[in-house]
Amino acid sequence: RLLSNPRDELQRFRLSLLWIGLDQSTPVRIAFSWIIFLLFAIVLPVINSVATSCSRCYHRQLPFERLVYVSESALAIVSFACLSFLLRRHGLRKVLMLEKLDRESQEVQQNYRAKVNFAFRLLAMIILPSMVVKLVREIWWFSRATVALPGIPHGPALRSVMCTLVMLSWLYKAGVFLLMCVLFRLMCSLQILRLQGYSTLLAKSLDVPELLLEHVRIRKQLFKISHRCRIFILASMFIITSSQFISLFFILSYKESVHFFIAGSLAVSSAVQLSGILTCMNGASKITHRAQKLISLVSEWHAVWTCSAMTSDFNKPAFKTATPPCYPLLRQQSDIKACDLFSAKSQDSHYDNECYFRQQQSFLRYLQHNSPGISVYGFVLDRGSLYTLFALELSLVLWILGKTV
Repeated sequence: RLLSNPRDELQRFRLSLLWIGLDQSTPVRIAFSWIIFLLFAIVLPVINSVATSCSRCYHRQLPFERLVYVSESALAIVSFACLSFLLRRHGLRKVLMLEKLDRESQEVQQNYRAKVNFAFRLLAMIILPSMVVKLVREIWWFSRATVALPGIPHGPALRSVMCTLVMLSWLYKAGVFLLMCVLFRLMCSLQILRLQGYSTLLAKSLDVPELLLEHVRIRKQLFKISHRCRIFILASMFIITSSQFISLFFILSYKESVHFFIAGSLAVSSAVQLSGILTCMNGASKITHRAQKLISLVSEWHAVWTCSAMTSDFNKPAFKTATPPCYPLLRQQSDIKACDLFSAKSQDSHYDNECYFRQQQSFLRYLQHNSPGISVYGFVLDRGSLYTLFALELSLVLWILGKTV
């Protein structure tokens, strides 16, 4: 499943999954993937926590290091489990719902390729600065620390190897978590493009059954995304929020001075976690905002058509073939005249005005009670939830950064 269509627009994504050890297309690669995961997400952090100490330092052990390891490993476990399940059961193209992308408009296909390229730039913008800061802090620590492993002589070579392994472990855990966040954002990006295309369809088509069927199709796809990713979103929000509050209590109860080299890993971990969860929430809230805008457009369409019909002569034959004007909100010009807004053009129609009015009214009520969006067990992720989570997490992260940097 993972290696199908290697020359498509997801080639870079497939290579990333391959290099990070998430290619589970064969039994051998599944075993290799789990070995890599257990080694970098669990075994190496435990070995580093037990075997590394600093006899020359005031603190023999870094006070916040184990908390960082627990939160990072917990996020890596959740992300790895979700990625493994989705890729093995559905495959990459079905997870992103690209199996019918060729049926979409050319504009949607081009914009989605741009979204895929931007996703990797976003991943690099989060990983690279964090990796530089993490590397500086680890070099400082291992230049002073002592690594004690049974049967292996102490020395600079062992410290260098352990420093490299710790960096690889951090890169793996952060990469798995952020890759799942980027994958979720890509799922949302395609649906946002489809909702934009649906807005264009509303401006062109007057066939209410066609509009209803297209809306039902988009809503089913959003339901699939919500169902597949709800555990990841909920678990990530719980782990990140809990780790931030625990870090806050640890720093407040710490008696000595806190600086970057003592709590630098905590600052880097908090920044990466905040970036990842906001990436997910941003993609989900855009879908909800776009869906709410559709309701506004259809409400305006219905109001304009009703007012136009009410001002017409009900006994004229032209009234029975009147069609609603285009959406004012969908027009590019800002100087929309009232005569353009409320004029109705005569053309052949399959329905009379009363039937068409009832179809519009039913369609509007359907949209009001079935607004699509990403939800977590019935709770819709909109901009209100995004702002609330952003304010909470950012205040905690900035407080931690203020104490450590």
